[in-house]
Amino acid sequence: MKIRKTIGLAVVMVALTGVAALAAPARDPAPLLKGRVVQWTDATMSLEKRLDAAGDDFRRSNKGDLYFIGYLFPSRTTIRHSIGGSGGPFEVIVQGGEVEFRGRGDRESFESQDHSGPAGLLLLKSLSKPKAGLVAAHLLDPRASYEFKITPVYWLGSVDAESSVAFLDKEFDRGPETLRKSLIFIVSEHSTPRAFDFLRKAALGSSYGLEVRKGAVFWAGNSKDPRGLDLLKEVFRGARGKELKEQVVFALTLNDRKESLEELIRIAKTEADLEVRKNAIFWLGQKASQESIQTLKDVVEEPGEDVEIKESAIFAISQLPQEKAVPLLVSIVKGNKSPAVRKKAMFWLGQTGDEQALKLFEEILLKK
Repeated sequence: MKIRKTIGLAVVMVALTGVAALAAPARDPAPLLKGRVVQWTDATMSLEKRLDAAGDDFRRSNKGDLYFIGYLFPSRTTIRHSIGGSGGPFEVIVQGGEVEFRGRGDRESFESQDHSGPAGLLLLKSLSKPKAGLVAAHLLDPRASYEFKITPVYWLGSVDAESSVAFLDKEFDRGPETLRKSLIFIVSEHSTPRAFDFLRKAALGSSYGLEVRKGAVFWAGNSKDPRGLDLLKEVFRGARGKELKEQVVFALTLNDRKESLEELIRIAKTEADLEVRKNAIFWLGQKASQESIQTLKDVVEEPGEDVEIKESAIFAISQLPQEKAVPLLVSIVKGNKSPAVRKKAMFWLGQTGDEQALKLFEEILLKK
């Protein structure tokens, strides 16, 4: 076991060691860690052995209950963390099992940028809850700095994405609901196909809570994995409640693939649940593509369609860019046979303030 004790030093820069299979390239950034830091110096051991060694060392060296584990992993996006526009140092605090980052200012921002790079992972563990595994999990900005004044951190260096996902998958199955919700996003950030396998398990797992499954659906839709659409279709077919179906509808809007739009159109046209159909129609209006506009027109013009569904389609049309929405609404007012539908179209047309709308209203009023 090779652990270098640095507890109590003012500043510790985590150095990356260079085992190609396990470590990121030496040029990759790592967080600047301050305070109670124990730095790992051997990247040749498996993640599991490093975790066990850190736990054993904490039991021997400390009287407390809580400690952190941290490491870098290959991420599909670049993590940026700031408070009040600053990249640190952030004081890492544990309050009632929750982890807080305190810095200069009160405006905390946590973003992921759309290009790959290393990301930091911070895991809170408790000796008094060994069966629960992890207590909390957070991503770290590899270019920021973090200070650990009270709760120590064991920094394990770099870990390959496959090993990290395998470990987090086990913790997900035995962890509480709050931890599971955090791990959904964290695992989705890992740059490995195994991350999508994890999302699939979570999205389809009927034993998991609704919010956990909704989170998995969202990140599956946001994923660039080509299996994403098939998973969303499978979740939709098996969903028993409208909330999960509506989450699938939203997830279908997160990319510009033609196949996703076609599935959204199919749901808008054929779904038995009226609320889910209305939801799909709304998001079609937000997409504003030629295919989605034609679907909205078809719904409004269908003679046997439910009036409530038609009104949802009219609202969706009203949300299109004005140059597209106004001509469609005018044509509905002039040509639709349903008084209720025409009235709804006139209402939304009036909200535009467009000259075409004013001319139409003038024409209608003068006829009266």
